[in-house]
Amino acid sequence: MENAMKTSELLAQAHLPQFEIGSDGYPLPGKVVKYYREQMTYVDREGREKHWTQADLARVLGLQETMVNLMEKHDKGLDSIERRRTLSTILRIPPVLLGLGSLDQIVEIVTGQEQNANKPIRTNITIYDIKKYQDTFKVYDFLFAEGLTYRNMAAIEHAIKRIRTDLACTSIESRRDLLKVLYDFELLCAKIYGSDFTNWRKTFEHIDNAVEIATLLDDRDLQAVSLYYSSEYHYRQGKLGLARVNIDGALLYSKGALPQTRAAIYAQDAMLRISDTSSSQILISEKMYEGSERLSVIKTDNKSLKFGKGSFFIYRAYALIEMNRPVKALEYLDDAERSINPSKKRLLLYLETERARCYIQKKKPEYEQATIVLKRAIATSRNIYVGQNIRRIEKLYLKLKGSSYGNSPDIVELGQEIQELKLIKIC
Repeated sequence: MENAMKTSELLAQAHLPQFEIGSDGYPLPGKVVKYYREQMTYVDREGREKHWTQADLARVLGLQETMVNLMEKHDKGLDSIERRRTLSTILRIPPVLLGLGSLDQIVEIVTGQEQNANKPIRTNITIYDIKKYQDTFKVYDFLFAEGLTYRNMAAIEHAIKRIRTDLACTSIESRRDLLKVLYDFELLCAKIYGSDFTNWRKTFEHIDNAVEIATLLDDRDLQAVSLYYSSEYHYRQGKLGLARVNIDGALLYSKGALPQTRAAIYAQDAMLRISDTSSSQILISEKMYEGSERLSVIKTDNKSLKFGKGSFFIYRAYALIEMNRPVKALEYLDDAERSINPSKKRLLLYLETERARCYIQKKKPEYEQATIVLKRAIATSRNIYVGQNIRRIEKLYLKLKGSSYGNSPDIVELGQEIQELKLIKIC
């Protein structure tokens, strides 16, 4: 009873509905899902505003409509943490309302403000506090791999603000651990802004913050990781000179880095060399790829950069496409797909767009096959959001539209699906 009263007070302070409270002191998840599902609106192609139905949510989750009905009315199918994380992101539900955090955070997460203006400053950050930050980061990192963090930027930025405040009252013994968590959050923000929003100012602002923290920690692995991502995003901007400078710096720090970090850096270095067709650069590039492949299979804990066999194969495929060798690139993409965990939806979506690029680039282009692949990518993009890949899909569509296959019904339909996709994401 006391827990229910406390939760009701917190909900009122956060200006949230008075959800029915369960025995654990949290709102009943089914009621929360129903409320936020009904708040989801979009504009259809006729310009009419529509609200999400149970059928809409069922389609997005890949469930039967009856299961969503049971979920909302009787809390069925909500035992899985992964299901709750997905619902939190899709329906923009504050995670704590689904039991993914401390109830005391409701007001802060929803309003971005402390619960009490006169709340005393924390005087000691414990190992337990740091563990909570680490667990929160793991949730957002998981959602990033699935392309579902774009709606959580306010909460992630707020977490960074809280950690920076807590650093002022952290013991020397705990300071290093808290700085590492802050580094992880800063790097995650950089990746979201760079991959999902193409907001380069914010991307490099967070990368610079990560570099500063890595320097404070005197951690060569984190310094190498930061410069690797700086190189990657400068490359995506088309700033090859800056990308080269960054990867050269990453190579220097890589001598003290973890195997998977070195694998990623070697692959990036090799890719940056492919524009130089001289025999010496081609030889160096091949040696870097060999080193990357060898290191990519070594598993390490506490890594800030995840780079496995699948990522290596994608790098190789990209280089071959750039060298106009799409047939060989397709072989590597098939190898990559077999190596990547199905939960890595962001990476698999990128793989699909590269596969479509191969079909278009063939000496005898397979436009119909490319169209099929892009339609699959669009279907995936309806459930997740990776702005970079949506732009890539549109770019490939324009190539198809300008081809001899451009007037086919399939291409017209593809164009309509892309427009619908962009409309849904805007809303």
